[in-house]
Amino acid sequence: MKKYIIMVIAITACAFAQSKEIQTPDDLYIAIVAAAGPDQGDISWTGDHVTPIGKETLSWLLQQKFFESKPKAKILERKDDTGQSGRYELIVQYRYDDGYEKVSIIFFKESGVWKFHDVYLFDMKGARFDMFLSYVVREPIKSRLLFASRNPSIVMKTLGSAADGFSGNLFIWWLNN
Repeated sequence: MKKYIIMVIAITACAFAQSKEIQTPDDLYIAIVAAAGPDQGDISWTGDHVTPIGKETLSWLLQQKFFESKPKAKILERKDDTGQSGRYELIVQYRYDDGYEKVSIIFFKESGVWKFHDVYLFDMKGARFDMFLSYVVREPIKSRLLFASRNPSIVMKTLGSAADGFSGNLFIWWLNN
């Protein structure tokens, strides 16, 4: 039954987006989240609603299994700068049993059309990211090094302590996984 409900939501979101009823960034956010479901179907409609960076980032996101199972987001803040730069941000928080994730979803209005642009990762379950998801997608090794510099205790916990024989090979393995 749950699978059918998700399918109906995804189809509704696609129909909603294709009917050009995306009037606000919130509408686009809802359509994208619905399209991320396990039975996402045709998401070609997103082509008109993404920037070039947004296309790459959204494509990566939709391929991730964790994105399908995210809890409902709590909107913490809306930053509307559409009068100046055309930029709009939804700052949201996802709550889990073991912590929370805080991100900013960035949209731009281009030629009268709202477009998804990127996601800024503040922190995720106690880990400090402070970087754009597009940077993580485009520069996986550099972003992991930046993450490691901001979260040394998490990295050491993951890799084991230096006394346990921290080796270059283990570090290279971590960078690639």
